Amino acid sequence: MTSNEINIKEFKKINLEGGYLIDGFPSVGFSSAIATESMIHTSQFELGGVIDSETFPPISVIKNGKPNYPSRIFVNEDLKVGVFSSYLNLDQSLHRQVSDAMLQWAKTHKIKLIVSSVAIKSDKENSEMMGVGSTDSARKK
Repeated sequence: MTSNEINIKEFKKINLEGGYLIDGFPSVGFSSAIATESMIHTSQFELGGVIDSETFPPISVIKNGKPNYPSRIFVNEDLKVGVFSSYLNLDQSLHRQVSDAMLQWAKTHKIKLIVSSVAIKSDKENSEMMGVGSTDSARKK
């Protein structure tokens, strides 16, 4: 692995063809990481792989007394959903490499839509939710 390479190691054969990929890397704060963690624990996802790089901080997340990679891939093949879940707040210099790895993984697994969430601070009491799509079909969803 070169110094800025993002490495994805799968633990099992994964079939998510035509499904969705949820980007659970933290953006502003940890709201996306918390939301994906909640989804993983309530919808029977299983660990499908890990995401690692020599540029990631050398830390582990301890779960049930065992060390785990801080960036993992969870899958629910019945729902056709994969989740890139991470506790790492990445330096901006790594965003492109991680997004490229995510896109390549999605193409390999024939994912039809990637969903990312970003919290935006608002002074309004009743904030609205909005979405942005990179393709016409994504904007229609």
